[in-house]
Amino acid sequence: MTNEQGRIAVVGPGAVGGLVAALLHRAGEDVVAVARPDAAKAINDDGLTIRSGQYGSWTAPVPAQESVPHGARIILATKAFALPDSIPVIRAAVPVEIISLLNGLDHMQELRNSCPGASIAGAAITVEAARSSPSVIEHRSPFLRIAVPVGSADSATVEALREAGIKVTARDSEDAVL
Repeated sequence: MTNEQGRIAVVGPGAVGGLVAALLHRAGEDVVAVARPDAAKAINDDGLTIRSGQYGSWTAPVPAQESVPHGARIILATKAFALPDSIPVIRAAVPVEIISLLNGLDHMQELRNSCPGASIAGAAITVEAARSSPSVIEHRSPFLRIAVPVGSADSATVEALREAGIKVTARDSEDAVL
């Protein structure tokens, strides 16, 4: 069942982002992985293969591209060092919503300044995952949890994460979450 709220773009489909993208795809969401050229090609050629004690093993044919679709809802799962290169791509897409899984508070104001009008929330993810190739992800922990600020707990993206089988909890504030 595709969500009527629009496409979800997972920016940074590494171990964490790839796992999230594959779970969203399996739940029927309209999701795209946004990656560097070589990773996008590998994901398009092979799909995202997940190996998980919690979610099983399967391959999700998640489409991948180098840009964020216009008006997408974004799950930002890059490493912090990749943020400067990601900001222009995100800004150009004029996203409606961003859930950032980056550590810390430092990047939040930069996101807000770059994407005025978008709903932006910092979230914290707890998971152990590793990428053994650009398209193969080993989910090593018996858990996958995301904490979001209370103000974002009912957003369309957070609801999609829940529908995908990810445990999402709400905490008082973004500061408390991050």
